[in-house]
Amino acid sequence: IICVAVGEHGEKGTEDISNITKILALVIDVDVKKARKINYVSSSTDHYHAISVAKVQVSRELSKMGFKVGMINDSGNGAHVYVKVSIELPKDINKENWKQSEIWKKLATLENSIRNSLKDQNDSIVSIDFITKDCCRRIKTPGTINKKDVRQAEDRLCRIIYDASYKKLQKH
Repeated sequence: IICVAVGEHGEKGTEDISNITKILALVIDVDVKKARKINYVSSSTDHYHAISVAKVQVSRELSKMGFKVGMINDSGNGAHVYVKVSIELPKDINKENWKQSEIWKKLATLENSIRNSLKDQNDSIVSIDFITKDCCRRIKTPGTINKKDVRQAEDRLCRIIYDASYKKLQKH
């Protein structure tokens, strides 16, 4: 799960969890497994399967835990599921105690719930990318192709396929 957060600017070299004051969004990156891609690009069938998993399974797991999906993007090789949150972080959070915090435990429970739902379905096509520190490498702006995906065709540009404010899901 990628956390989009607001923080206070620390001194150079001190950008860490202790400078973060609030988490504003969670982004779940549903992607076709690397072994199934050719030159970073998934087949159309696998690509649409990943989008379906995001729309159905990931959204259902988020809903079960009380989260509301705000937007789903077709990332070009899978999907990004966005959840708007407003989670204040305690001032005493730091690198040493972050993984013992209640917020970490709730995020880990959510992550495990999503991961287990894929295992329960025996899904051999997609995975959820939970381990990332570089959200700019993962999250794509609609209308663009990520630099690592330069071989993607124009029909694989990132695009919004669901926006809760419009209350409709676009067909694929």
